[in-house]
Amino acid sequence: YGDTFMFMRWLPLLKSLKGVKRLGLMLWKPLVDFCDWSALGVDEVYEIDRDMISLGKWDYATSILSMPALFQMKSWEEIPRYPSGLHWLQQVIGFRSMTDNLRIGFCWRAEENTSPVRTKSLPLGVAETIIDELDKTSQVFSLSPQQADLYSTKAFEEPGGIYIEPEQMKGWKLTAAYISSMDFVLTVDTAVAHLAGLLGVPALVLLPCSSCWRWGLPPHKPGVFYSKSSHIKDAYHWYGPDLTYYRQPEPLRWDAHQIIQSLMERINGNTQA
Repeated sequence: YGDTFMFMRWLPLLKSLKGVKRLGLMLWKPLVDFCDWSALGVDEVYEIDRDMISLGKWDYATSILSMPALFQMKSWEEIPRYPSGLHWLQQVIGFRSMTDNLRIGFCWRAEENTSPVRTKSLPLGVAETIIDELDKTSQVFSLSPQQADLYSTKAFEEPGGIYIEPEQMKGWKLTAAYISSMDFVLTVDTAVAHLAGLLGVPALVLLPCSSCWRWGLPPHKPGVFYSKSSHIKDAYHWYGPDLTYYRQPEPLRWDAHQIIQSLMERINGNTQA
């Protein structure tokens, strides 16, 4: 899902390519109603594992992750900032109240194909320490999807002290509205991070020591907070300055107090801006 959120920005550009007049898009079921895909230039949407595509109907097929290559993009500076035509964004952005009692969305686990990714996820004890500390000044809401067709909840124990409202996350469009109701988002590297970035909700992403290529190379001093002036350059071009990072200081070791300190710096910097 995160790959779709990140690379959908190229969809409106595809019909600028020579010979492209019609565009079909194959998606997993939870993303079919995520937005008005026709506003991004898509003519037909197909649900993976359900819809059959007739041979010969389309002249060319490509992975959504391969679209930058179609435009011969070779640098971070060539990445389009945000997808155009997402009219529903205006409906979900603007819910944040910035009251004294902050609403913080927290996604502490990562999964791929319903299997847990331990290198990206926080241990239960670390997640609970963070929640306990944030609970003194904020309301903390779980952004870990509860639906079986989005994520599997069986492999993880839920931390205590966090608001869990599964009815607000029955599908990615509802999840987008829920994320937009938060003042800040604290999340590991998973689809929630990409959706927060796409929506422009202030977020701090917790990256493992060795993270995915899309977040750039680790700095010389890991375990530090990346401010607007010092965070990794390529990430700015993905989502802009609202999304910043904390990188794990050592493999498989998360420091709850360091994460909290980084989040507070992020929050204070945003409210003072």
